[in-house]
Amino acid sequence: EMMFVAVADARKCQYCESAHLAFCKVLGVDEETRNALTNDLDTLVPKSTQDIIKFAIKVATDPTNLVDKDYEIVKQHGVSDAELMEIIAMASLAGYACTIADALKVDIDKDFLQMLGS
Repeated sequence: EMMFVAVADARKCQYCESAHLAFCKVLGVDEETRNALTNDLDTLVPKSTQDIIKFAIKVATDPTNLVDKDYEIVKQHGVSDAELMEIIAMASLAGYACTIADALKVDIDKDFLQMLGS
């Protein structure tokens, strides 16, 4: 869910961002972390989560410019090849969901906004 929030924020998909922020809240992700996902990824802790989220954003927004260093950064945190594939798949799904929501001009669900106190 955190990955979906960060990808949606990077892709400027307001529907997906609000939906996945609400899901993060339901799952118990604290407010500081939720804010970091949309305001300042450099404050996201732990560092492994920060690096994985940043990698996911690049997968979803600029995959042709992924370089060996991008993979090395994620792998230094003990991410297996199978987990790397899952990150890539989920980041791709997040990007796809943003495309669908934006293309269909899906309105932000008022229940999500209410959950988030907006």
